[in-house]
Amino acid sequence: MSVFRRAVTVISGGIARLRSQASPYLTEYVLPLDVPALFRWSLESALVDDGRTVLQGSGGFAGAWIRVREDIKGDDITGSTTITVGGNKLRYITALSANATLTLSTTNASVGDPIVFVRTDTSAFTVDIGGLVTMPVSVESWAMIYFNGSAWQKGPSGLSL
Repeated sequence: MSVFRRAVTVISGGIARLRSQASPYLTEYVLPLDVPALFRWSLESALVDDGRTVLQGSGGFAGAWIRVREDIKGDDITGSTTITVGGNKLRYITALSANATLTLSTTNASVGDPIVFVRTDTSAFTVDIGGLVTMPVSVESWAMIYFNGSAWQKGPSGLSL
């Protein structure tokens, strides 16, 4: 059996228009212009409208528009490696057995792309993130970097409490 596919519909009136139109019978995907998020119609969903992650229409079939969430967690880091944006935006540093150097690749990076590193490992090793941030030994910490269009730049960082 083949999967029925449709293009995403852009809603120029935004969330207000999406709520005012009749709800569809088939699965559809919409992108309201006033919210930078993709929504999927879920027929007969009983979820409650919260104005952000779940939206309900005013007529048509029972159900709800559910915000499509992306998985942002990449593979755990356990040693020196090269990091790309394709590895996802959230990276945990775990189980180090030596000092780690994370090389930051610009492959497929676009202006504004962030990567957040969270160190949960408390071993006596440092983590150098692209020469921008050095996470100290024996303490949980975090750091965010972002791409400015030509290079990675340091963002906020700190100790985890």
